[in-house]
Amino acid sequence: MIRVSKHVNLVYECITYYIYAYQLRYPEQDVLRALIKVFSIRSPPKPAYILVCIASKAASMLLLARDLAEL
Repeated sequence: MIRVSKHVNLVYECITYYIYAYQLRYPEQDVLRALIKVFSIRSPPKPAYILVCIASKAASMLLLARDLAEL
């Protein structure tokens, strides 16, 4: 069960950083590359890449929902 909570925390952090970088208007590819580097230090590279992909998609959906709600 500890592994699940570790991954949940990593995904949460990744979503938070992604949204923050989006608000600062950094290019998406630069943000994703930086997140993969950061999370590769914490976990093996392949799972880190998967976590970043999942988190970036979740963050994109949150940002899209926010933008649609503002219309």
